[in-house]
Amino acid sequence: MPQRVQNLVDYRKALSSRSVVLTYFHSEDCAPCKALAPQLDVFERQFSKALFVLVDVDKGEEVAAQAKVQGLPTVTFHCDAQRLEPSTVRGDDSKRIYHTLSNLLRPYQDDRRTSKLLASAPPPVAGKSFPAASKSLPPKEMPNQVPKQEEPRRKLSQRQVLFEPPHSIPAAAPNTSSAVVQIRDSDHYIKEVQSAEGLVVIDFNATWCGPCRSVKPVYEALALRMPHVKFLSVDVEQCKQLAEDMKVRNLPTFMIGRDGEQKETFSGADTSYLEQQINYWATQS
Repeated sequence: MPQRVQNLVDYRKALSSRSVVLTYFHSEDCAPCKALAPQLDVFERQFSKALFVLVDVDKGEEVAAQAKVQGLPTVTFHCDAQRLEPSTVRGDDSKRIYHTLSNLLRPYQDDRRTSKLLASAPPPVAGKSFPAASKSLPPKEMPNQVPKQEEPRRKLSQRQVLFEPPHSIPAAAPNTSSAVVQIRDSDHYIKEVQSAEGLVVIDFNATWCGPCRSVKPVYEALALRMPHVKFLSVDVEQCKQLAEDMKVRNLPTFMIGRDGEQKETFSGADTSYLEQQINYWATQS
C-alpha cells in the first residue's frame, strides 16, 4: 500500500525506510494527476521492492516546498535517501517512470524476477502508450559460467560500474566508416571506455532484435551529430560474456557514463528519451 504523508518528519522517515522511494506529488483537482494515478497503482504492484509515497500538495505544502515542486503531477525518486534529481518526472510521463523504476530496482531483484519483469510491458491503461517491449535474452544464450576452454575474460562484479577510471591508454584510431565503434570483445570494450575523454554511450543490441534495428539509424545519427561523445555498440551474440557481466537482460539496453562513473542505464526503444538523456549528461560537469 502507498504511504501518504503530510509533513516533513513523516516524509524523512519514509525516505530512510526503503532503498528506493518514489514520491508522487499530486492534487485532487489536477486532471493529469487523475490520469497518472491508475498507472502508478499498476507500477506499485509490479515494483513491490519500492516504497510509493503520496503527497497531496494542498495538505503537504511544506513537503512540496522542500522538494521544490513547481508543477503537477511531479514524481521524484530517492535511492538510499538521496534524491536522484535528473530522474525527476514532471507531468504524466508513465514511460519514464517505468524506465526509472526498472533501473533502480534491478540490483535488488533476483535475475529471474528482473528478467520477467522488464521483458513485459505493464497492463495498458486507457490513454496510455508504452514503448515496444524489450526483448529478453534466452537463458541458453546467457550461460551462468564461461567454459574453461574459452578465452579468459575480465570479470566484472554485479554492482561494479561499467566504467573504470581512465588510464594512460592511447585512444583507438578513429573509425572512418562509422561514428559508432563496434565492440569486438570485453578487452576491446574496456580499452575503448578507458580511453574516452568525455561522455560514453553504449548500445547493447542483437541483429535478431526488432527494436534494436529500429533504434540503430537514430543511434548512428546521434553519433554523427555529437562528435564530442563516444558511441559504442555491443552485439550481445558476439560478446556474450560481456553482456552477462553487465547484467544485460533486455534489448536494447543503453548505458551512459563519464570519467569512470556510470550515470544512467535504461532499456527500450524510446529514442527521444535516449537523446534527451545524452543531451542532459553531456551538459553536466
